[in-house]
Amino acid sequence: MRIIISILLILTINGANAQQLNIGYRTAAESNQKLHYLVFMDKSNCKLKFPPQNHGDAMFPQTRDYVFKYRVDNDTITFYGISADSTNLTLDRILKSKFTVTDDKTLFDCISGYTYVNKDLVSDKYTIYAIDGKVFKQKATEMDGYGLVRKNFKMNSKIKRKVKDLNEDTHTVNILIGKEAYDKYGLIGMNGVIEIEKKE
Repeated sequence: MRIIISILLILTINGANAQQLNIGYRTAAESNQKLHYLVFMDKSNCKLKFPPQNHGDAMFPQTRDYVFKYRVDNDTITFYGISADSTNLTLDRILKSKFTVTDDKTLFDCISGYTYVNKDLVSDKYTIYAIDGKVFKQKATEMDGYGLVRKNFKMNSKIKRKVKDLNEDTHTVNILIGKEAYDKYGLIGMNGVIEIEKKE
């Protein structure tokens, strides 16, 4: 009986600390790196996947996906089995990374400081504003009558009221992107945050 309980306990602990298979993990959007996903295909193979390029991604050449190996030592995930490509900053960074799986199932790279989360937890539908410390969501895209996604140019009424009386003499505008935005705002900062703050 003790052996069975011990085995179940080990499996539970290992299951709680393991990365999830066939889920796309992504990090915060950066200006110098193309959006990408890490997908753990099985217990030894991982794919660095680049989603199809949009017209807005013209500054990035279309990038192929890479499949390589990974190993888990204690609570650290490292990658190997493919040569670094000096023209691909993302692949180069991933191959140098050492990920740990956090309690909330995110992957944290101890080398670069980047956090990777389940891509399904990140919404691309909103632009995030932080005005005097309060966070607002502005719908960035919406479906038109034909089922097509289009940009939304109608300003959120709450944001409109907040910024109506603001000016450059009293407030500053700062755009946070990438790791800095995620570290400060968490999941909602994955695609960047427009900060409007009162001058001190």
